[in-house]
Amino acid sequence: MSCVSVWSSAIWTADWWQTLDKRVHESARGGVNSQRTVWELSPRLPSNAIVTKNRARTAIG
Repeated sequence: MSCVSVWSSAIWTADWWQTLDKRVHESARGGVNSQRTVWELSPRLPSNAIVTKNRARTAIG
């Protein structure tokens, strides 16, 4: 990997963590903020854990 590649990758990663931090601390609209749930859960999980979620919503009408 070239120096430019490493540098741009580091910038992208820093930007992503800032974006994620902002999303995590937003209120959930009508429910639970699933990104916040995973953010809070992550430090408590083993490093090889895989977390999944289902975005489907049940419609009652």
